[in-house]
Amino acid sequence: PPHATGPPPGPPASATKRDCQTLCVAGFTLADARLNGQLTPVGSVGALSHWLHLTTRNIILAQSAGHWHFMEGTTPWSATPVASARSAVAASVEIPVDDFYDTAMGGAQASFTCCSTSASPLAGAAAGQASSEDAAVPVVTVVVVLLLAASLTGCIIYVRRRKAARARAGRKPDGKLPPHGDIFVQVEQDAMLPSTIAQSPPQGLAPTVPPRGASSRSLA
Repeated sequence: PPHATGPPPGPPASATKRDCQTLCVAGFTLADARLNGQLTPVGSVGALSHWLHLTTRNIILAQSAGHWHFMEGTTPWSATPVASARSAVAASVEIPVDDFYDTAMGGAQASFTCCSTSASPLAGAAAGQASSEDAAVPVVTVVVVLLLAASLTGCIIYVRRRKAARARAGRKPDGKLPPHGDIFVQVEQDAMLPSTIAQSPPQGLAPTVPPRGASSRSLA
């Protein structure tokens, strides 16, 4: 397409100062519409490296050979230009102005607007998510340690109670341990003794004696 006639309007005074933290781009159509969206500056104050596209991945806006270029890549020195501004610009200008950008689809008049002078909402959201994930790691670690400690304490209490119950079961009535000191042997021996509770009559009652001759009558 033919070049636009007349020089583009000069950049505003703030264009040489990177006080804009979110730059909005509009005007591209069809396949070039991926260049529309939000960009954030990369570099130190007064030494802008490039603008990073927050809407489309691997798209940056940087100066090269005195012109602004939308590039596909991650760094200005390794990326490939996909849209180039027609107007020349001074190297000190850090914020692009409206201009016609030539692309493989023919080109479009792109407009640039400073969306905010604070950190980008998208960048801030990503940073907040990373901070939340980092903060969650110590919390999870503390919870796991507390659960392990509680489980270990429960196991120790259970073992001690089992030992105490076995010790009480193996003691004699006088409170002394068996001569061999083996409570389990004593418990087994006590279990083998015949039970006389069922055979003994209730207290105060004499044992029932069958009358004489009952055996002979029953046999007859």
